[in-house]
Amino acid sequence: MYGEVSGNTVYNISGITNPGEGYEYDADGLYCDGCAYVTIEQNVIIQTDYGIETTSENQICQTNGTEWSGPNNTGTAARGKSPCYGRYVTVRNNIFYNSNACGNSIGGYAAATKNGGESNGGGSSYHDVFVNNTLYNNATQPGNESEGGSTGEFQIQYQVGSEQGDIYENNVVYAGAYNTWIFSYVPFSQKYPAPPATLNWNLYNSAEGYVEGTSIWWGNVNTYTDFSNWQTSSGEDANSLNTNPLFVNLGDTPPNFDTLPSSPAVGAGSTSLSCSVGWCDPNGSSPNSIYGTTDFLGNPRTKGSNIDIGAYENTGVGIDNSLTVNLTSGTYILMPGQSTTLTVTVSASPGGGGVPSGTVNFMLGSTLLATQTLLPTSAAESAASLPLSASQLAPGANTLTAAYSGNAIAPCCPVSGPPVTVYGSSTSAPITITKKGR
Repeated sequence: MYGEVSGNTVYNISGITNPGEGYEYDADGLYCDGCAYVTIEQNVIIQTDYGIETTSENQICQTNGTEWSGPNNTGTAARGKSPCYGRYVTVRNNIFYNSNACGNSIGGYAAATKNGGESNGGGSSYHDVFVNNTLYNNATQPGNESEGGSTGEFQIQYQVGSEQGDIYENNVVYAGAYNTWIFSYVPFSQKYPAPPATLNWNLYNSAEGYVEGTSIWWGNVNTYTDFSNWQTSSGEDANSLNTNPLFVNLGDTPPNFDTLPSSPAVGAGSTSLSCSVGWCDPNGSSPNSIYGTTDFLGNPRTKGSNIDIGAYENTGVGIDNSLTVNLTSGTYILMPGQSTTLTVTVSASPGGGGVPSGTVNFMLGSTLLATQTLLPTSAAESAASLPLSASQLAPGANTLTAAYSGNAIAPCCPVSGPPVTVYGSSTSAPITITKKGR
């Protein structure tokens, strides 16, 4: 079985007020718990505790990371101490921002016990590949010892080493106030030696810049004096950059994470990974490239042999965010007894807040015909429709519009303040439908 998770906007998910989650910042926007052969792309994850985790909470598995010898829980149940895996997961062309605790995470959340045991967090991640994602201002909440809280943009936990084959490449990582870019807090061991993931061709930055002891933790070591020292000491991120990605406009609503044509991310990535290092869905949109065929917005993912770092492939022109509401009708002339269908599309460009969600009001002049819920049709567009009969119209010309409500995200949990606008309200240009007599 193959899986795909694409074109979603996921927001406001937290465990801090949930007793079932132990009142902790530990709820995921997307959670691959023991999943396998999954592509996760073109999603926006906003203000969750963890943007995404690819791992397993179970510990007892076959040596290949599966809990059963056959498919779909058939065959022989695993016995032993081998970790279970979230395995062969490709996470590409997504945007993660304003997470409470962490942007991306791999590895089990707890150390495997000596005798094994189910659901103790002692699982792991195997051949999970994160490519061309954009991360911004994740790990926003300090938390405390009981609450969990800030970890970092990219977190690496237990039971991952060089043999697990996890990869982190072509990602833009822009850290927020706590300024932790990489948080690999588990010391390396003979069983799980460095590297717990292969890192390269990424772009890192923060408002404060690199800070020794804070920005990078690797096997619980954080004494790299600067980014260059990190590269030479660890052997990781050899071709990665530490510079401003030049986003179009972080002050936009939503923030515009596309890059300017002059961005150092343009053409600075790599396309060297083959499908053999992870997962390319043979029945999906990109069976021969782990990077995907299109970027976050649906533009071609590469230009010739070049690829940008981050979720966007630069088109040569920096575009400010805009929202377009378009109303159409199946026909614009109705006779008595006839009907048509009104369709409204709400499109965001470039779509830094993902798919516009919420409702639209179908208006006949100043009269409300109906309120319909938008459903996503692509990574940055949603739509709704409404049947309309001639009996609802007056003879002659009738003016109709569609008014989008906009959507906002309330602050998480105990944090106070007004909701943050993601997309504002907007109204379509009017259309005219004429009702003619017999």
